[in-house]
Amino acid sequence: MYKPKLKGELTMKTLDTNKDFIEIEEIIEVIEDGTADNIAELKDIVEEVGKNADTFIKESYFYEYIIDLMRDCMEIPSALEMYIDRERLKRDMKMDYFELEIDGVEYLTLG
Repeated sequence: MYKPKLKGELTMKTLDTNKDFIEIEEIIEVIEDGTADNIAELKDIVEEVGKNADTFIKESYFYEYIIDLMRDCMEIPSALEMYIDRERLKRDMKMDYFELEIDGVEYLTLG
């Protein structure tokens, strides 16, 4: 798993790691601004996952994201939702995602 060391006061102010998602545009804006002290690491992330990875999903929010995605693609009867094995679903769906760390927070993206 790729885990760049992303630290710096300016990055913390511009990349809000409290949100459930970080958009690639936010990272590109920080790079283009040129004031962060970890531009090289941020460039590595963009280069590693490519600009096609438009959203970084916080690992702690990943299950809810997958359920929302499933609801958008198909109808899940609410009576059956309690039978979904959350950990297995999360584990299986993570296989298609690229894992990385930004400012000490784990994210997943389709990169």
